[in-house]
Amino acid sequence: MVKVESLSREEVALREKKSKLVEITRGVLGINTSQQIYLGIGTIGIGHYSSEAPGHPIFIDPRINCVHVESKSYFEEAMKLATAYEQAFPGEEFTVKKEYE
Repeated sequence: MVKVESLSREEVALREKKSKLVEITRGVLGINTSQQIYLGIGTIGIGHYSSEAPGHPIFIDPRINCVHVESKSYFEEAMKLATAYEQAFPGEEFTVKKEYE
């Protein structure tokens, strides 16, 4: 027999938070033809075209308040995002995780 479940309160809250983060991201970075926001299950990816950091150089995980950055080229953008997120969610701390050496 197939079991049907509704979203939990936590899942609804995470979706709302994710939507707010996307809105903030658009405002902070300004989205143009070289920048795209990709929504995954539980994460937000920001794709930029760059030979140094192809693909999605910034990922946001709203479950753990972490902004992952894959290239030095995008570190400042990641810091701006984390700062804006902290202002939008008082009492929550966001971390920028450098995924490069």
